[in-house]
Amino acid sequence: MWFFIVFTQLLAVMTSVLLCWFVKPKTTAAKAALIAVVFIINNVALIYGLTEFWGERFHVYLVVSILQGFMFYAGLITAVVALLVYPLFRRKSHPILLRALFVMIYIAIVSLAIFNAYSPEVHRLTVTTAKPLDKPMKIALVSDTHLEMVWQSADKKMVSLIDAQHPDVVVIAGDIMTIPLHTIIRICMSSYQAKGTAWRLCDFRQSRLFRL
Repeated sequence: MWFFIVFTQLLAVMTSVLLCWFVKPKTTAAKAALIAVVFIINNVALIYGLTEFWGERFHVYLVVSILQGFMFYAGLITAVVALLVYPLFRRKSHPILLRALFVMIYIAIVSLAIFNAYSPEVHRLTVTTAKPLDKPMKIALVSDTHLEMVWQSADKKMVSLIDAQHPDVVVIAGDIMTIPLHTIIRICMSSYQAKGTAWRLCDFRQSRLFRL
């Protein structure tokens, strides 16, 4: 727990520095207000997450932290580009262009992360065994599906990807869903009012993944 507390404060400091560079507050009061907002948001997210450690609330804290981590990468790449490009072409730095580059890099990183999260890849591994088999067996190992966090189209894409491998057996290693079982039951108890994700969680019979 102490690790996350210290990490959150360091993350808030980093984010404050980047935002002060990006926004350039004109007064000391504005700068102090910006820093205060950053620290408040981070610590509220931390407290909210720690109330359900490694549960659904904690994932909210992780998302907030990851987005700020992406901000750090965008700032680092922007700084490297500025240090390499401007001396090379012997030109003065353009703050507006650097800020625009920072925004584009940040958007690109977030977009790439989302794309990778919803684009599962197939990795093939051949395993030999001393046990006698009538014929080679193809096993599809699926892990960390987190079905409540993906769109229905992504569900269908994943099932199609599994079907395309023509496996003899499908093994789901774990983390089918992120939210606890009691939360799923609570959602399903009021499923007649549920929409979208909640309805998908309750309608197991319609999911080919579970029939596999």
